[in-house]
Amino acid sequence: GGIIGTDIAYDIRATQNTAEKRLIAQKALKLLTPGLSVFLDSGSTAIEIASKFPDEPYMIFTSGINCALELTKLTKARSHLIGGEVNRNNLSVNGIRSINEIEHLNFNIAFLGTTGFSPERGFTCAVEAENELKRAVIRKADKVVVLMDSRKVGKVNTFTFAFPHEISVVVSDDKLDPEIKALLEANGTQVL
Repeated sequence: GGIIGTDIAYDIRATQNTAEKRLIAQKALKLLTPGLSVFLDSGSTAIEIASKFPDEPYMIFTSGINCALELTKLTKARSHLIGGEVNRNNLSVNGIRSINEIEHLNFNIAFLGTTGFSPERGFTCAVEAENELKRAVIRKADKVVVLMDSRKVGKVNTFTFAFPHEISVVVSDDKLDPEIKALLEANGTQVL
């Protein structure tokens, strides 16, 4: 019975505030230029990016099984699914094998989701294995982009994967608190 519950939970999450997710994806896609090596996290906003990804010569790596499926529509890009343990709650892949794989890769740009953000605790998530994967990606990416809808602000989860000074760009919807925007920009983070 457990699987049914998690499927429903995932479906609900995936359909929540889709207008904001679409907006965030549109803004994030503007950061792409053909030829880049790209990391794409798992999560509903990442799926939105994958579904609208330009069919140009990119090298794309993802930890999202749904993202990988969306990317199969592209003919000019090469897409790779990171290996590792499958998290059946959100159809992502993580764990020690994922980290080992990422340690041998380099990304021009990485798109990461976040479950929470607070000025004191930074960008957080609730699953340790996902947190470790995000931290590994940050170490290997030239430009790190965090996808964050405004409702994540003020939420704190158990694991911090980054602080604002480690993040190049935060892409949000149009409801982001101006104080949070100013705080991010004061740390050298571009806010879109």
